[in-house]
Amino acid sequence: MFTLKSSVAAATLMLVALATIAGPVAASPMPPSYGSAVKCIMAVTQSTDGQWTEAKLRRVTVFPPVMYATADGNEVGWRFILFRSIEGAPYKRIERSRLQKVVGLATDSADFSPLKARITLPVVAHPEMVKYRVRLVMFHYEADGTIHSRTTFDLPNHFYTFDGRRDHELDLTYCVGTATRLVEP
Repeated sequence: MFTLKSSVAAATLMLVALATIAGPVAASPMPPSYGSAVKCIMAVTQSTDGQWTEAKLRRVTVFPPVMYATADGNEVGWRFILFRSIEGAPYKRIERSRLQKVVGLATDSADFSPLKARITLPVVAHPEMVKYRVRLVMFHYEADGTIHSRTTFDLPNHFYTFDGRRDHELDLTYCVGTATRLVEP
């Protein structure tokens, strides 16, 4: 006989099995971006009536992923790789952040801090056609320090701030080199 109690037990067993198969990163209830996001920090270069009309990308801040160690006391680590596309060309790797490693627990997420990159825009005819994307790289280590697993993920969540204020209209899958906006009178 199929009862509520047996269906809860079956669902629990399925979740435990899925967590065991998927591994420590996916075992937590995280969105596909592993809890990470990219903040595109824009400096306003022109404004009208208190609203930005032109801005340049100055910095990228990448928020850390939520990660758990494979066993208490093992290390976990992460970094990001920054890619740039100029005027529609394929994305090329331009920077790799430092590796951030911490001793983790299997039950609590690692205590990471955001990593940042300063942006120097290339001199091109169409700076609005310069785009930046971020790839997340996550590591789980064995007790002896060898790499247990390496996971990479291209982050889809890029949100924008203009002189420190969030612009909810611009949430893209990349950071633009320059942005222009028309302000209606």
